[in-house]
Amino acid sequence: MESHRNINVNRIYTTGQVSKICRVAPRTVSKWFDTGKLEGYIIPESKCRRIPYRCLVKFLKDNKMLNLLNDYISPNRICMLGCSEALTHWVAQHYQDYDIHFIDSLFIAGTEMYIPPVITIIDCNSISMTDTVSITEFLNKHHNRSIVLTREDTTPEYSNVPSATHCIPHPVNLDRLCKILSTYLGDFLPAEETT
Repeated sequence: MESHRNINVNRIYTTGQVSKICRVAPRTVSKWFDTGKLEGYIIPESKCRRIPYRCLVKFLKDNKMLNLLNDYISPNRICMLGCSEALTHWVAQHYQDYDIHFIDSLFIAGTEMYIPPVITIIDCNSISMTDTVSITEFLNKHHNRSIVLTREDTTPEYSNVPSATHCIPHPVNLDRLCKILSTYLGDFLPAEETT
């Protein structure tokens, strides 16, 4: 189960998320659930079904569909939220074995974060501090790591994001970014410039 090494095994999925993983209609997942083929629970006083990760894996194994989970959840995924095109290109060049996702809107970020990345890099020059804090708190709750590229402002509220795993001020020191990324991704190539 090596390919699932970065997955939070306590994660809970909706029928919509399971339908995306299994590439079927949400109603099909509801039928599997209602007939007992897919285990889970219903949220009290609602019709909302929830499927724990362990139940999903069991269902996928029993039905010889485990490869679908591997396709959906990439352990080699880096999300870059609001980062410059130059920085995104730099990360993609240095970490070619990783699937780099450039995200430029909070709506897309909301959908992308349900597929757990190895790490998320957030640029506060493009994303508000309130949104940055919300995103990093969500990532922490799901045991995911984040690097926040903070603004150059000298005010304390823009120089640190307590819920972030790491903060790097602008201009971004690429050597420092490499060292942090290497903690989670392995060997890194030395950087010479800042962006």
